[in-house]
Order: sequence, then C-alpha cells, then structure tokens
Amino acid sequence: MRKINLKNRALNNLAIAVGFFLIVAAAGHAPLRLSTSIYQAEKCAAGNSGAVPPPPLRGKYCSLADFHQLADNIRALRCGISSQRATELAKYIWLAGTRFNCDPKLIAALIQVESSFFSRARSQKGAIGLMQLRPFVARELASRLKTVWGGVQSLHNPEINILMGTCYLATLIRDFPDLSTALAAYNCGPSYVRRRLRRGQRLPTRYSVKIMTIYQSFTTNQS
Repeated sequence: MRKINLKNRALNNLAIAVGFFLIVAAAGHAPLRLSTSIYQAEKCAAGNSGAVPPPPLRGKYCSLADFHQLADNIRALRCGISSQRATELAKYIWLAGTRFNCDPKLIAALIQVESSFFSRARSQKGAIGLMQLRPFVARELASRLKTVWGGVQSLHNPEINILMGTCYLATLIRDFPDLSTALAAYNCGPSYVRRRLRRGQRLPTRYSVKIMTIYQSFTTNQS
C-alpha cells in the first residue's frame, strides 16, 4: 500500500509539473499588451538592483557614450526629476528613437517643450503625458503599432507615451518636407498644416524654434 501511495504521489507531482509547464509555454506565446513595461521586466531580471540597465546598442544612434550624454542633458534641464529617473527616461527615448530612426536628442527636446518631463501633464485640449498625445491620435497609433490600446490612462505610462509619440513624430518627419514643418504639424495637427500650405500661408514657428533651441544646446554640449 505504501508503494502505491508513493507511486500515486509521484504521478500527481508529475502532472502538476507538466500542467505548470504548459501554462508557462502558453503565456510565452500570448500577445504582448502595450501596457507591459519592458523596463520593469529588465529590472526584475537584473535582480531589482535599482540601477537602470543601458539600452541595447544597435541602429543609427548606438553609442553608449551618447546615451549617457543624453541622460546628462536631461538632468541639465533641471526639470525636477531624479538622476535615476532621467536615466530611465533616457533609455525609453533611446529605444524609441532607435526603433523609429529618430534622433533621441530631438525627442528629448520635444518632451521638454511639451511637458517638462512631467508624465502626468494634461493640456486644456486633452493631450496627455510626456509627449502630449491626444487619445484619438494614440488609439490610431496603437492600431498602427499592432498593439492593444490600453485606454487614456496608459498615456501616463512614460514608456508607452514615448513609444507612441516618437512613432507619430517620425511619421510627420517622413510626410513633411522639412523638420520645422513636421514640428508645426506635431503641435497644430497635420491637417491644419496641410491646409495652410495649400493656401500659401505661413506656418507658426514659435514652437519649432523652442524645440530646435534645446536640440541645438544638446548637440553643442555633447562631448
């Protein structure tokens, strides 16, 4: 009887192990939601040391020295965030810039003008987060990126906001003839800019000048 019980217990343990393996395997093939934080996963993998791991180095902007310079530039803006937070945001900016072939320094300059790196920022027109995205634009971007739209609240997530905002900025840079026009479209909307261009009207430049001033300071300060 004892041998039979031991055998049954062994079979039960084997069944539990196989079931657990199947659950893990299924989860591994499940579609990723946009709200899942890459940074948090890497932080857990690093043993919750609190240190922000450097981004993978690939693509056009792939110098580790330049990444640290970007973090230093964000700190130099004195926007009220900690040194660790500046490094964390620099990583999100770096990864998004690499993915969409957009200069991380330009992204950081735009964020400074849009929200001063305050992730809970919200404009009177309903634009949300670091890169001040309006929900209807973000919903379209989620569809373009083939990710699950997590709703308005997800735009307060820095990683998601920077990913979507950079995708939008890169699209405008591709669609318009020069950077100043693309930045005007980011601020005023592409339909407004196209309408003014068709009518031969001048575009507002104050917004783009602000961003380019910060961008040029980042480039000048780069060692």
